[in-house]
Amino acid sequence: MKEDDFWDMTPKSFQLKCDGFFSFIDQQERQQWERMRFQTVCLINSQRKRSEQVSLQKLIKFDWEKKENQKNERDKIDYILYKSQNKK
Repeated sequence: MKEDDFWDMTPKSFQLKCDGFFSFIDQQERQQWERMRFQTVCLINSQRKRSEQVSLQKLIKFDWEKKENQKNERDKIDYILYKSQNKK
């Protein structure tokens, strides 16, 4: 970012730009970790029988996947509660 662009920004727009940048960096890091996990699973499974192969989630489960599962569970519970209240 150029210095003039920085000084023309409001604090809110600067914060949004920073949040977007750090979100982008975090997404890139996640992709690298997931790529490494995929390569490792491929390497491990190439030497195993089909019945003994390992899945991605069994090898390692990342923190962000655990959070997504918790969010999905909450969404399911909210949906069930919504449906039960609207059946009357």
